[in-house]
Amino acid sequence: MTVHQPHGLEDYPPLRQSAFTNFFAKAAFLISWVFIAPAYSCADVLISLFRVIPPEIISFRFARIFLAILGVTVTAPLVLIGLPIYILSHLGRRAFTYRIYAERIRRAPNKQEWTIVSCNMKLLPDALARKQYLRNTVERAKQMAIYIAASNTNVALRTISNDVVTSTFPFCDFVCMQEVYDQRAVDRIHFHLRQYFPFIIEDSGVLHYRHGRIVTGSGLMILSKYPLMDADFQQFPGAGGTEGCFCRGVLMAKVHLFKKIHPEERRTVGYIFVTQLHSTDVNIRTEQLVHLDRVSHHFREKTIQKHEIVGFQAIAGDLQFDNVSDCFRTNWSHDLLTRYEDPFRVEAGRDEPYSLTTRLNEKALIQPAMKLSLNIKAVLLNPEQRLAFVKLIEDSESKQAWAPGTNRTQYVLLQHAVGLQLPSRITHACFITAFNNLTTCLPVAVSFTLGDRENDNRSVSTGRMTREGNWRLEPLDDGDRQLALSGAGRSSVGFGLSRFNSEPRDLQRIGAIVGNNDVFHDDHGLQQLGTAQIGMKSGQAIHMQEFDLDKSSDESSTSESDDEETDVTFVDMSDI
Repeated sequence: MTVHQPHGLEDYPPLRQSAFTNFFAKAAFLISWVFIAPAYSCADVLISLFRVIPPEIISFRFARIFLAILGVTVTAPLVLIGLPIYILSHLGRRAFTYRIYAERIRRAPNKQEWTIVSCNMKLLPDALARKQYLRNTVERAKQMAIYIAASNTNVALRTISNDVVTSTFPFCDFVCMQEVYDQRAVDRIHFHLRQYFPFIIEDSGVLHYRHGRIVTGSGLMILSKYPLMDADFQQFPGAGGTEGCFCRGVLMAKVHLFKKIHPEERRTVGYIFVTQLHSTDVNIRTEQLVHLDRVSHHFREKTIQKHEIVGFQAIAGDLQFDNVSDCFRTNWSHDLLTRYEDPFRVEAGRDEPYSLTTRLNEKALIQPAMKLSLNIKAVLLNPEQRLAFVKLIEDSESKQAWAPGTNRTQYVLLQHAVGLQLPSRITHACFITAFNNLTTCLPVAVSFTLGDRENDNRSVSTGRMTREGNWRLEPLDDGDRQLALSGAGRSSVGFGLSRFNSEPRDLQRIGAIVGNNDVFHDDHGLQQLGTAQIGMKSGQAIHMQEFDLDKSSDESSTSESDDEETDVTFVDMSDI
């Protein structure tokens, strides 16, 4: 079903809502589920009755087991009828569903700060949830949705506390969820949160027929306060063992952040990639990181338009590895993480001292005292009690004393500005205990500000630039011996120029510091003399070079090679 575009996107092709490409596929899916659902529900109840969570007491347990076995026996033949129809229905099914609950939204005209929350909801069918000491999936979904709704209703919570651990869910713009497999739980989330997050994209459903086999949905959801312009889902290749029944992949969305006030302005958009990687195999996770990097780049290149500027690009989700354990070295040293900013990471293999965990010990959480979010917060901040509540890493070689960031597998990463992209600056990051013992994973929230979007393509004169991102000095085409500074990013350069061109560039990621007080004019036009420290990465020097910036724009300059106009290329520059 094609929908009317939200206000401000009337000129943009609408995104289809339905998960099915045609009416017949949807009808076949609904008919098939009528035959499958009874057996599925009876099997779920039966397995749950054999997985009792202390101190739970089930009344008439053996009578219920007998009725559940009888139900499975009676309804199992119906599956043989519904399953072939179910598989055929997937020939016309997309990997996600997009739902719009509002065509107009209130936008802050001068919004300064954005917040993304990532959380593993653990909303599996009850039989599987009990394996992780969780139960009543639908009720847990309702309670967590209410907590999120309350934070977006209460004006007092709109200013995030400076605490690293917060016991209340923060006011946020985007919520990225993982492991939302139960469709009844999805319905509860929609019911309670559609008023606050009217744009929701999901890949729910317990069973999907993909790549020749029946697997679960990816369990990924994005809840947004702002319209989604494009979306896609890409499944990761290859997953063995118990992971083979899960559809791991990345859910991608392009978000409309700001409306154009004037026709000549660029539309500001954002990119969010939500994922959950393989949980057991390090090598498979590495391959999935490569795939994540490739598909995210392809999605951005495919969907970005000339009149648009990227506000931010974020990866959120459960990456299934931390940044400190030796058994995850192959993962946390991956090149992808160097191109994104992690607020809790100091460098590869070391987290900030205040970094905590996001995975808790399931058995410890069933204690009555852990029903209060303040108690969980107090335990995490207590070095003596913390170890009893942190989930140990299964690899025996990695069992070691507590280190900041142990088992911190939940991430919200912001890409360093590339091409036509505004610089972002993280202002706050925290762990959230608001869900108390409703899930075994702590959500993570990251707040950030964006650069000045009104100056993304204006002419500028001699001055000082102090933003973050990618810059390049190049000669102008008009032959007036002046230089243009192109790109978008961090810079501490004092410069003089007559035009600022912000079209995307393919730039090598290096670091540099340039002297900023040597701009002057003479009879021949603009000149600048500076000294640059250039390295392959920020802070890694290769050599010191003194150069005349005016000569770099002179066609008669005697350089070593005529095609080395990018010798003076500066990326990811630190403030002076």
